[in-house]
Amino acid sequence: MKKIILFNLISLLYLNLSANSTDLLIRAQDDETEGGLKLKISIPKAIESGPKGDDIEVVTSSPGNREKAIKDNDGNFMLYSVDAGTNILIREINSRSLPRRSPGKSEIVIVDKIRRNVKHLGVDETSFFDSVAVFGTVWSVLNMYENDVPGLKERRGNIRVYPHMTPSLFSELYPGLNYDDFRSNAFYDSSKGHVLCFFPIASDESKYTSQSFDVVAHETGHYVLHVLRPTLLQSSLSDVKAFHESFGDVTALFSVLSFAPLRQKVLDETGGNLHKSSFLSVIGEKIVDRNAAQCTDISVLPSCEEHDLSERLTRALYGTLADFFNVERGRYAERSPRLELLLKNTVDTFRGSFLRATQKSKLGSFVDFGMDLMREELPDNLVFTNFLRQQIDLTNPLSLQQICLKEDEDQSTLLGCSTGRLKKASPRIKDLDLRSLRLDSSERRSSQFRRSSGLASGSSYW
Repeated sequence: MKKIILFNLISLLYLNLSANSTDLLIRAQDDETEGGLKLKISIPKAIESGPKGDDIEVVTSSPGNREKAIKDNDGNFMLYSVDAGTNILIREINSRSLPRRSPGKSEIVIVDKIRRNVKHLGVDETSFFDSVAVFGTVWSVLNMYENDVPGLKERRGNIRVYPHMTPSLFSELYPGLNYDDFRSNAFYDSSKGHVLCFFPIASDESKYTSQSFDVVAHETGHYVLHVLRPTLLQSSLSDVKAFHESFGDVTALFSVLSFAPLRQKVLDETGGNLHKSSFLSVIGEKIVDRNAAQCTDISVLPSCEEHDLSERLTRALYGTLADFFNVERGRYAERSPRLELLLKNTVDTFRGSFLRATQKSKLGSFVDFGMDLMREELPDNLVFTNFLRQQIDLTNPLSLQQICLKEDEDQSTLLGCSTGRLKKASPRIKDLDLRSLRLDSSERRSSQFRRSSGLASGSSYW
């Protein structure tokens, strides 16, 4: 009798725990999306249809709210019963499907409680998968950083995500702005209570930037940095604006490496040498293609536009991480730990150092940040060397920044946080506190400068 009671208590506890957790799928890294690679994540709390949690809400906008994600019979966003005749989702209690033997035949068919033939459908085959994947990706980024930064969850507010920003919804939220200026784009806007907005890709109106793992992680990174260092959005310095962009890119890298299957895939693809280009190092595949492992041509003065300038810092950070992993492999060579686990531990250490430096640094320039990063638990020669490879000399307080000082004086602040760029700002856009992402790589501005007293001049936004 005691065993039965104990079993029942354990079963009840399991059911209660299951009721307070939600499983869902997200897209993996961009270049894996078409190959069908998805990642299953488990959120340790109940998530409402939408999806909507206590601090993340996905907002849909299609006619009849068809994009709104519903939960399956088990309370997850995973597997659904569909009427075999109409292909319509069966949502109510009769969606619990049961096997039965077809009359006069030997095969087993699946029927619901009112004996309709049903088939099963994965969430990645539904019309609302974008909403589910975006919710899960945002949650995973926030969860990663909340585990690193004590009190971050209490400091941040709610966030709304618009995975399919339509013209009608855009005109309602941003009256007077031109929707076409934002195609192939995404942005974080703090002025409306923390929102992430994702637009159609110009070359294919059926696809949205929300379908890119990197873009979603990048924009969520802007949100996290704004919570950590809210005053950075007011800076007009190129280095500071570029730091916001680099933080978004590095967030995408950290997010990939937070998943064991993707860590193993990176190791398989690079042979353990992270300096090699891979799906990890290329950020925003098929949309913007920024390669953190790519060599920088230091014979050309850098562009002071924040998205271009940020590539220098992102490559310096990525190079430091790659070298740090090589050092750790050398240290543990004789003990031969599992390489994937060693990579996880290396990334966790690097990410902790990166975040501490981000919170402590005065962040007036790349040099300020690099010097604070050198004071963390990383081999300081790795930081110094990789920054220097990007023309960021940590012995020179100005270093790369001096190239952009005049342009900082000449340019008013266009955007607060982004992964890309927008066309030249109208007065209305300048009033917004947002980070926009210009993703169309064919429209990237050439980084050619007139050389005059070491300063770049003649640059302009478009």
